[in-house]
Amino acid sequence: MSRIVFAWELGDNHGHLWRLLPLAIEMRSRGHEVAFGLRSMTAAQRYLAPLGIRWLACPMSAGAAQPGREIASYTDILAIQGATRPDLVGGMVQGWQNLYALLGADLVVIEHSPFALLAARRARIPSVQIGTGFTIPPTLSPAPSFRPWHPGHVEAQRQTGEAVTRTVQSLFEQPYGLGQLLTADHTRVLSVPELDHYAAFRPPGTTFLGPVPAPDRGSRQRWSQSGRPRIFA
Repeated sequence: MSRIVFAWELGDNHGHLWRLLPLAIEMRSRGHEVAFGLRSMTAAQRYLAPLGIRWLACPMSAGAAQPGREIASYTDILAIQGATRPDLVGGMVQGWQNLYALLGADLVVIEHSPFALLAARRARIPSVQIGTGFTIPPTLSPAPSFRPWHPGHVEAQRQTGEAVTRTVQSLFEQPYGLGQLLTADHTRVLSVPELDHYAAFRPPGTTFLGPVPAPDRGSRQRWSQSGRPRIFA
């Protein structure tokens, strides 16, 4: 039996949880112990509590720092979450490490959780990263823009990327590249190439598994027997 921690750190949409929850349920059915570190206590109480799954609140920055321009790359996202501030990013990464130690994690499954991934690498815990193409950017430097139709602010994006890289590298004894630090041991894109934000930049052999269905929480409906055509929109 292994202890598996599922991490959801960024993003408010429950789609992040829906991609993790079926995997957690399956792993538990195979005899593994599962727990979550996640951002939404409302979602935890609503969806994890009925299943008897343990959770802890994940480390989060108190407030996003606005760059004064449209964000256009993954390093921009990291920056507004505090990745240019050594004390803040160091505290969040150490917080995740403490969470892993408390739960005795043997494996971490990452969904839109860059600081959780950094913590797993720092603690030498095996990791699996899942998510849509948007939440798993290609390991290129500088980070490619997900707004290629908006070429402005190129220099500002470059400076932001360099600041994020310096700050994150300071957490490690060796000067690893940012792409290497943000790459899990195994990566699976839960989408299709046609919907991938970074399709043009993916290395050959990238594994696309397609979308994961959300847990079935609906109720069966009986159509009226009118004999007329039925349309669902």
